[in-house]
Amino acid sequence: MRISAEALAPLLLGALEHEFTDRGLLPWRLPATARRQSTDPGVERVAAEPSGVHLDFRTEASRLALITHPTRELTGDEIPHGAVYDVLVDGELYAQLSSPVQGVGTTRRSDPITGEVSSTRGGDARIELPRLPPGAHDVQIWLPHDERTELVGLESDATVIPAGAEGTTRWLHHGSSISHASPSATRPAPGPWWPPGPPGCS
Repeated sequence: MRISAEALAPLLLGALEHEFTDRGLLPWRLPATARRQSTDPGVERVAAEPSGVHLDFRTEASRLALITHPTRELTGDEIPHGAVYDVLVDGELYAQLSSPVQGVGTTRRSDPITGEVSSTRGGDARIELPRLPPGAHDVQIWLPHDERTELVGLESDATVIPAGAEGTTRWLHHGSSISHASPSATRPAPGPWWPPGPPGCS
């Protein structure tokens, strides 16, 4: 079955708000009221990079595939790379997956000298999860922390329901690039691979 972008909204955690675009569900880490207070285009770009944002659901599915539309921001001759998705099953890291690059998503490339921006648009990305073992499982799919990601849909061979966050710890954080895990984090789910904070921080 194909679960629509609209049906994915109740499964989305870590975003302060979201909107539905012509492609799908776009998570925002800053509300529109805050984004309108800045004229810096970098603020909007970073606010759309879903650091800390993930889908959280319970399912008996064995096969799952997430359909997304990524937007890559590149400078000059920078080479695009496949964004990383972390999949946790029952609280344990189950897979680390990369989205395809060739012919996929939207690429915005800026000229470092003139500032001119060119844009090309490709198709959607399909991120297929490794087959899940039998039974019901809590699944989290952590979105790339460094790439705007619109959720188009989720393919599943069983129903999915919100996993529920009762009894779990929530962390609300305001900060700089350190809290965004940029630029040195290699994966989106929180863990020891995130960059350390400045002296005095933990």
